[in-house]
Amino acid sequence: MTSTKVKTPYGSIVPETYIFTAGPNNDHLPPNQSQINAWIAYLDTYYCGATYEATKTRTYNCHGYAWHMSEGGSPVWIDLCPTAGHHKYWLDGSYTAVAENVATKVTYTGNHSAVRLNSNWYRSKWGPEYLVTHKPNCVLTGYGSTNGYYVNPTCHIFPLKMPKLGYSKKLYYTYTAY
Repeated sequence: MTSTKVKTPYGSIVPETYIFTAGPNNDHLPPNQSQINAWIAYLDTYYCGATYEATKTRTYNCHGYAWHMSEGGSPVWIDLCPTAGHHKYWLDGSYTAVAENVATKVTYTGNHSAVRLNSNWYRSKWGPEYLVTHKPNCVLTGYGSTNGYYVNPTCHIFPLKMPKLGYSKKLYYTYTAY
């Protein structure tokens, strides 16, 4: 494990960020196809039809995936201990709290983060295990329920400047990326 620097879109340094290199002390041995098939069946049976997206690894966690990797960053672990390093993403204004239907990032009461794909499906890393696409509140018990919805306003709301006509008015164009 090596400490690293990750920045929010607004350039704030996110505390508690680490790089884990794969290896016998930091990573599981790669699962064989039989183990993957068993995990797929388990997800489908016990987690509302959730689907397997990527193999298990300890090189990143849910916060690293949701806030950094899903935006093009490299694998990273954010919040090694249950701290609040990932909170920096909204505390510095990089992300704004919004309604669920326009959110791209989601937090849970049990120190978990996910990427919102649409109203029916989210994607998140489940501990040191697999990357999973799942229903919003059909997650591991310890993750709790959703409690925060966020979007990066610079990516999704663009203020358009109007020519000066003796008054000041801003119009906003909003879109949702799919």
